Amino acid sequence: MTTLISDWQESGMWHVPPVLMAYEMTGELPCLQELWEANDAVEFEAVIAAKGHDCWRRTPSLRQCVDVLMGDAWPGVERFPLKHLSIPDVQLFLFGKVALHRNINTLQAN
Repeated sequence: MTTLISDWQESGMWHVPPVLMAYEMTGELPCLQELWEANDAVEFEAVIAAKGHDCWRRTPSLRQCVDVLMGDAWPGVERFPLKHLSIPDVQLFLFGKVALHRNINTLQAN
């Protein structure tokens, strides 16, 4: 998914057609598969009740991580909300970083 987003961002920035189409993409879902497969709100709520309130979120938000890092006291690594990064997480971070630097360099050149 991050590859698709990056491709579409580059497409919009440089005014060229995208190389990838959404139907070509495969990868991890952003939350539990049971939530995606729920047929209605009742099934969705049943999954949340069974798996826990935060099960809809695959990883902690950036805000949660920054709140812990900027807190008055460091609770230790075991209490840090982000436990692991998946390959798509790292890829998204890198694409965002590269796109940010490219946009800044393009603006400075103009």
